[in-house]
Amino acid sequence: MKLFVLRGIAVVLWSAAIFEIFGGTFIWREPLRIAGRADGTTDYRFSLYRLPPPPDGPPYCDQLTVTKLSFAMPCDFRPPFIDLAKKYL
Repeated sequence: MKLFVLRGIAVVLWSAAIFEIFGGTFIWREPLRIAGRADGTTDYRFSLYRLPPPPDGPPYCDQLTVTKLSFAMPCDFRPPFIDLAKKYL
């Protein structure tokens, strides 16, 4: 049973790592409490890459949303490491 739990944890961690290597990001959205603006939100993005936000950086499209957490990928499905490799190699 202990080995089964350890393998499950390893699968979750490796899945998150591979998701982020290929440009995926985790987005946590919190609603803003501003009088007169009920639609405002603030985003916290957790990603492997330090990229500028849109419009300078790649725009992210939500792939899956669970309550306040979204799993997003670049809208063109192009991993950021391709641009970084072209810049530095």
